Parts: sequence; structure tokens; C-alpha cells
Amino acid sequence: MSTSSPLAHHGTRITQYAIRCSPLASLILLAIFPLLTSNYPTIGDGLNHFYRLAELERHIAQGDLYPRWLATLHYGYGSPLFNFYSSLSYYIALIFRIAFPLATSLQLGYIFALIVAIIGAYTWARDQFDSDVAGLACAAAYAFAPYLYFDIFHRGAYPETWGLALAPWVMRSALRVTFNSSRLDSLAFALLYAALILTHTITAFILTPILLVYIFTLLFTRNHESVTPSAARNLLGNPRDSSSHPSTTREKHRAPLRTLLGMTLHPFGIWILGFGISCFFVLPIIFESQFIQLNRTINIIDLDYRNNFLTLSTLFSLPPNFDPNLVANFMPASLSLAQLVLVIGNWLLVIILARRNLQSLIPNLPLFILLCFLTLSISQPLWSAFPLAQFIQFPWRLVGIASLL
Repeated sequence: MSTSSPLAHHGTRITQYAIRCSPLASLILLAIFPLLTSNYPTIGDGLNHFYRLAELERHIAQGDLYPRWLATLHYGYGSPLFNFYSSLSYYIALIFRIAFPLATSLQLGYIFALIVAIIGAYTWARDQFDSDVAGLACAAAYAFAPYLYFDIFHRGAYPETWGLALAPWVMRSALRVTFNSSRLDSLAFALLYAALILTHTITAFILTPILLVYIFTLLFTRNHESVTPSAARNLLGNPRDSSSHPSTTREKHRAPLRTLLGMTLHPFGIWILGFGISCFFVLPIIFESQFIQLNRTINIIDLDYRNNFLTLSTLFSLPPNFDPNLVANFMPASLSLAQLVLVIGNWLLVIILARRNLQSLIPNLPLFILLCFLTLSISQPLWSAFPLAQFIQFPWRLVGIASLL
């Protein structure tokens, strides 16, 4: 007879869970260490985000919970900033305001974004490749991606950092909702996509076509695994077993087609729902941008996409050493060779440890190559063919999403 008590068994499970989570926890601590030992970024747009956070707090204190007009910006003339600029990330920072000063709250916002990004990259890769090791490799590649630290320390791009933090969660939700019609997964996908739009519009703009290609690729590379009687019952909501249901030969041949159609329409329907949730923010951008000087965000030389392409050597260059004697240090938006080694290592792990899911690499690899290509000047004709793409401003912004893939 076993003498082990339920309490001892429960303690063993907790210990096993702690051991399993320790590599990821160590990775997170190592990644956020530079943020723990420094103040909130003041370079680039860092101070602008601090001022906006302070102004948002003032409006909320006066009962204006979602201010589209910030009264004291622009030397007291005011600005319709949040009518056209995503604001959700500032609300996240204000959560920490309950216990910390404003500056510390903003710094904690950066730290929390990095933690969310790492956990998201881990869970997405783990689910897609069905491997904890692949998840850790992906999390490491994303955690130490030069672009994330470039965004934080060199640009002070707080909302974009949160956009990149939500990106792996959106991709994971897309993966789950493509093959699972549960209401919880569908709701999560819609809410996460809406949250991405409300956090950083440009990141959502970049990720949307990638997301669509990703879903299509998953469907066409995995439909032979997913179009099974059980998958059909889940997708079509049929509780009866198809093997025992009397049907004609024509209906049997028609079932896989209906299943594939349902698999295709379901994720895109949820994606449209997510877009609809954010319409209170998106519609003013579409219909009221004519009343502001939005063209100034792309017509200035430094913000013109044609002046912000990378060279191939810069794309894969190592981050330069910081020189404290310089007023401004040059910091390229690169993938770096070190990260590329981690990416290739992750792919090799998938090949070695999860051969049965080798086709899981198919959606990621071409998207990674495409994003890298679009950061180079040779891709300018493609940018010119899509006028809205100029609002991305910096082609090297695509490095952020490429770091995830």
C-alpha cells in the first residue's frame, strides 16, 4: 500500500513544474536585467511617451477615461493625439501607478512588455512545433533580439515594444483558432488582434498580411492532418459520429470540402470580429485623418521610407559597442549573426526533435525571408506599388517581426 499523501504528491507536481519553468524564468531574468539596472528610456521618443502618460493620468483623474484630445500637449494648445494614435500601452503602464511613481511605472511597462514577449514567443513555438526545446530556442532568439533593445534603449518606442510583445500571442491564437473552433480560442484571437491595433497601429498593419499568409499556409500544409472526422465534428458543430450517420456517397465526398471551407472561413471571420472590436479607434483614423497634417509623418526626409532601407551587411551586423563620448551612438536595426544562429538552431531542433511536425517550418521560413528582403533597397519597387506602406516609415521596422519568425 502506498503511504504517499495527496499533499506530498501535490508538492512533487509543484517541484516538477518549477524545474520545467526554470529555464524560461532564467531567460526572462537575463533579458530584463538591463532594464532593471537603468532608468526609463529618455532618448528618441522616450520623453514624449512619459509626457503622454502623465497627460493621460491627469485626464483619467478628472473622469475622462478615454481622452481623444489631450489638453496640455503642444505647448498648451492641445492635441487630438489619441484620436489617431494607439493608447492601450499607456493604460498598462498606469496599472503600476497604483504603487509606483510615474517614471517607475513607465519603466515597469517596458519590463512587463519584454516579459510578455518572451513568454508569448515560447508558447507560440512550443505549440506550433510541439516541442518545449523549440519553444525555449524561439524565446531566446526573440528575448535577445537586437531590435527589441534597439526599440527600448535607442528609440524609446514604448507602444511599438508592446506591439512586438503582443505579436507572438496573436500568432499563437491564429494557430489555435485555425484548428480549433472553441469559443475561448476564438474570443482570445479576436481580443488579441483588437488589442494589437489599439496598442500600436503600425505593428498591426505590418502583422496583418503576415497573419493572413500564415493562416493560409497552415491550412494548405496541414489540412491532411486536420480534415478528419473528429476535426469535422469540431469545426461544423456536429455531435454525431460520421461513421454511424447514414449518408449518401455524395455527402461523404462533400464533407471534407465543407470541413476545409469551414476551417478557412472560421479564422478569417474571427479576424474580422477583432477588427470590428477596434473600430471605435480605427474609423476616426480612416475618416478624420483628412483634417490633420498626417502627410507630415511621411514627407519629412528622416521619415521617408526610401531613406530608411538597410544594407545586407547592416541587416546581419553585430550590435556596435556603446561609446559614452558620443552625443548620439549609431545603432543599426539588425538581426545580427548571433540571433541568426539561434534561429537556424531552432529550425534544426525542429528537424531533429520533432520530425513529425517538420512541415510546421513551412509558414515561418518564407515569411522570414520575405521580411528580410523587404528591409533592403532592392525591394523599393514593391513598396512603391503599395502607397499605404509608406506609413510604415522605416522598412527596418520589419526586422522586429522577422526576429520573431
